Amino acid sequence: MNMFGDIPHGKEDLPILIPMKAPEYNIDDVDGAEYMLNHKLEGCYCFFCTKKIGNMEQARVVLEGDQEVEIVSGVCQLGPHRETIVGVRVQPYLAEYDKEYVLHIEGIEDVDGNVMEPMEFKLHSLPAAQIDPAHQERDEVTLEVAREGIVLLKNEGNVLPLGKAAKINVFGSGFAKFRVGCSGAGRINPRYMIRLFDGIENYSSIQMNEELKTIYRTATDNIPEEAVLTRAKEWSETAVIAITRGTSENFDNLAVKGEFYLTDEEENLIRQVSETFENTVLLINSGYPMDVRCVEKYGIKAVLWTGLCGMNGGRAVAEILEGTVNPSGKLPDTWSFTWEEIPSSANFYQPESVETRINGGCEKYINTVYEEGLYVGYRYFDTFSKPVAYGFGHGLSYTTFACEYKLSKWETPETLDTIAAEVEAIVTNTGACAGKEVIQLYAKIPDGKLEQPSHRLIGFAKTKSLAPGESQKLIITVKGRELASFDAERAAWICEAGTYELEAGNSLEQSSSIAKVEIKEEKLLKQSKHYMPTPKEIPLVTLSKEAEQETYPKGRYTKMTGEDHITPVVEKVYGKEKNPIHPEKSERLIQWKKVVENPKLLEDFIGQFTDYELARISVCAKNGWGMEAKGEAGMLYVSEKYNTPEFVVADGNNGVNLRIENIGFPTSVTVCATFNEELAYKAGATIAEEAKEHEINEILAPAINLHRNPLCGRAAEYFSEDPLLAGRMGGQQSRGLEEHGVVSCMKHLLANNCESSRLRNNSIMDERTLRELYLKTFEEAFQVQIPSTVMTAYNAVNSVYCAESEDMLQGIFVEELGFDGFVMTDWTSSDTCDIVNAMAAGNGWITPGGMDDTQTMQLVEGIQNGRIDRKRLEKSVYRMMKVILKFY
Repeated sequence: MNMFGDIPHGKEDLPILIPMKAPEYNIDDVDGAEYMLNHKLEGCYCFFCTKKIGNMEQARVVLEGDQEVEIVSGVCQLGPHRETIVGVRVQPYLAEYDKEYVLHIEGIEDVDGNVMEPMEFKLHSLPAAQIDPAHQERDEVTLEVAREGIVLLKNEGNVLPLGKAAKINVFGSGFAKFRVGCSGAGRINPRYMIRLFDGIENYSSIQMNEELKTIYRTATDNIPEEAVLTRAKEWSETAVIAITRGTSENFDNLAVKGEFYLTDEEENLIRQVSETFENTVLLINSGYPMDVRCVEKYGIKAVLWTGLCGMNGGRAVAEILEGTVNPSGKLPDTWSFTWEEIPSSANFYQPESVETRINGGCEKYINTVYEEGLYVGYRYFDTFSKPVAYGFGHGLSYTTFACEYKLSKWETPETLDTIAAEVEAIVTNTGACAGKEVIQLYAKIPDGKLEQPSHRLIGFAKTKSLAPGESQKLIITVKGRELASFDAERAAWICEAGTYELEAGNSLEQSSSIAKVEIKEEKLLKQSKHYMPTPKEIPLVTLSKEAEQETYPKGRYTKMTGEDHITPVVEKVYGKEKNPIHPEKSERLIQWKKVVENPKLLEDFIGQFTDYELARISVCAKNGWGMEAKGEAGMLYVSEKYNTPEFVVADGNNGVNLRIENIGFPTSVTVCATFNEELAYKAGATIAEEAKEHEINEILAPAINLHRNPLCGRAAEYFSEDPLLAGRMGGQQSRGLEEHGVVSCMKHLLANNCESSRLRNNSIMDERTLRELYLKTFEEAFQVQIPSTVMTAYNAVNSVYCAESEDMLQGIFVEELGFDGFVMTDWTSSDTCDIVNAMAAGNGWITPGGMDDTQTMQLVEGIQNGRIDRKRLEKSVYRMMKVILKFY
């Protein structure tokens, strides 16, 4: 029997459409959950088709008798199966809440030439969501984050704020399709969504041109007729254009029109509107940097990056436009003029066309070579003096600030944890309205035997809201690790001798020198080992400012390999567990409740387990992704014999990713743009309260992979291009979760920097790049909070799957960073990695697993044939149960 039960699907049978879920549609959900499966399904209500589709040329869908809407089809990977899905793009045509709509569908032809019988399908739009007073305090935290995460990029002539009762003309599909989050694991399912039209209408006194509002409720980017523009100009000389971009895991975005670049329709609309109106404001509703050359080209006076700003996002944007809220966000990434001028673009897989875009499950193997080395984001553009649209740390305010700086302490660091410097900053609001300012501290580290980028962020702090004339003193502390560099020749963290210059300001561009300090002789801060070595088969040459032309990335070795596996750099022989547990045999069975009463029994409790029982609890039992389930990502196997506890995990970088409505924060990159560690902590704490309410024990977040390239499909889920900023902000979210009773899981170890063929993608980099950028993010996060769990990435690094990397898990994380929690694979990593190798390396939980014993018996055999040291598996289960005990 197939997934369609007894429905006939032979050669002569007609194709039949079967709804993928209940006949309900949330008109505020712009992309829909299926967007992650195939970007063509944006804004669609989706059906399974019982036959493979051959022709869609005659396919037609009519809504309510006269409105023709688009119909699309695609083959999507659903678990182990590839299914044909048909999507009807009903967003934004379902314009009313709590209403039944009738879809007439016809003309779909299968590969056998059979045409489906015409069908009518009744689809009900959900009622308008209401604010729940019981959760209002939590929901307001999302508003606070959105207000501070939105970034004012340009404000020529102080066009913004618009002021009370301002009249505006609205243009662009971004108004109707305003996105509040991303899709995939980072998807939110909030109690309500305040999008752009709603925010302006209900949370400001701004008046919108009703004629234009009617036009752009249909999510068009077309230019209105000349007569409409003439009336609009009489109404107001101010125009607001909104453009929007979706993003999700499982697919990378592309350097094409409609993704990084503007569509022809957007370009024409922006040009015409800018030429027509005296004041044009551009709203960019995206989770990643994109092409903004239109700003200078057409003289746009004000630009606001909204990010993907959560359930209260539309309200926050409206308040900033009106001026009741003063923007204080700063860019966590560099915005280049074009994608191609980013050095990593030469080594970031892009298909030949949109039609040949590949997903995360693509079965082709790809080598991704990090030829840019350290020169990611501002480290490249600043060092090589390349112009950018908007630089790292940039963000304007409606007020002005004056800052005085003093180096109050300096000490040559002896270790990574030595407090080397303290900088005092006195910030004064010199403008006419209240506002917050961010102070950013950079170091110019001298070149020695190690080449250095021009600047490195070494600290940051944000003020409280300062009234006009009010001042606040901030203290930024710098440790040795912020000044250290990794000497790959010796596998050591060092500070070379020379002059270190400290600069401070409210952005990288605006920073200036505040002190120069000397390190008289080289300092060895920490001796490491040569972990995760670079494969010698690929001649890796990294970008150098000493020979830019010769070393600039060329991308010759980044390609589909034609192989059907990844060959490890060396034949890996896993070591014995260095710190095993020492259980004692008990005369009586020890059950979990006894361990709860006396935690000292935990080692003896685990020592009772047979090989099978150890293996069984190391494999995730089940998930809640079925049609009737609530959406949990995974659940611990429950042993009746030992009465082990239930333990449930859920996705949720910015909420609790369940089918049950709950909180919905801005995506992580927007949280990061606040530069406010306290807010990142509050976001984690608030998500924890929601998780407990829904009986979720662990949130699979934060995701803190570095922004190597803006087109990574998960860039919105991640924080920044800078490892210090990403690590600190992610660490605070983790701390907020765990201090409020919910386990956090930092992910994805390591360098999960693209989604294209992510299960078979081999990230190849040198040791210094590995340590100073991609591992550094996690190291900085660990200074704030060592999480209880971590998740390995799908990809390989230097030809070893991350899930199988003993160097990374045991060497770096356990021995160097002091990690003592448990490790899990990312979901379906076992499609490519060897789970026996993974367990031998120290991975403690195979996901998504299942209730059958297929994977369990692989582990049992691994113990019995010596591929897994039983003591290592005992230690992994011990760490797992210790975490559960701590949060029980």
